[in-house]
Amino acid sequence: MIDPVSHPIAIVHAATEFSNTPLSTDTNSTLSSADSNESPGLLGHLSAIGSGIVSALVSVFSYLASWIFPTKSKETEVPISYTPQLPTRDENSQPPSEDIFEELLFVTNELGKIEFRNKKAYELTHKLFFKYMGGGGVRFWLANYSTIKNLQIQLGKTPHHPLELLTFLFLSKELTTSVANFHSTCQSRLIGWGCSVVGEENPWVQFIDKQVDNFQFQSESIPKMYKGFAKTLQLDEETVLKYVNKENWKGLVNYTIQSRRKYFSI
Repeated sequence: MIDPVSHPIAIVHAATEFSNTPLSTDTNSTLSSADSNESPGLLGHLSAIGSGIVSALVSVFSYLASWIFPTKSKETEVPISYTPQLPTRDENSQPPSEDIFEELLFVTNELGKIEFRNKKAYELTHKLFFKYMGGGGVRFWLANYSTIKNLQIQLGKTPHHPLELLTFLFLSKELTTSVANFHSTCQSRLIGWGCSVVGEENPWVQFIDKQVDNFQFQSESIPKMYKGFAKTLQLDEETVLKYVNKENWKGLVNYTIQSRRKYFSI
């Protein structure tokens, strides 16, 4: 994995300046300047300009390809003050204690409402996807580089189960829409070209692969939890079981995403 760039702000400026300035204008200006100075190194100047542009874009996409699942960082964690409204269910729908999955996920608060037990992991997931990864395009991601990276580091250090994370992301229409927006941005030609330049997988592919890795790591616990998972997200239990029996975790993740998008008509 390519390390994130050292100076993201400079790259944002470089990318923005490049995208806002027609290439033909810059080239003509350079040619005019070169002619007036009768510089013998015209091709050298053009080569330097082209190399500079390519270098800046490669740096941008190196960053994009690496921030989804960054390498370990020594950065100091910044406390999260953002607290979204946790989804609650009526007291009458309290999950049975023998259901391992629902017992892992939910807890009854002092008001008799059921909410997520792992609040920190949920809040980090909500902020990362709703406010940032699903909230804007490439420029928005670049402009919020530090915050996104910090959230990812904190989420990576917060224990959570892979079925738990999928439930965080797809229980509500709000976050399901955010994931859909993230997927849409990742499918843009700009992202595709950038990833091909730096030799990295598309961020969406990396996102799916990361979930698969998490499932493989905790595969022994899945058979004891799939029923509660299917019931919570209103998935077909038999279909979920088929994926679990075959340990087809990529299929399970994609099935969950597609089913919940269809459920919410997204």
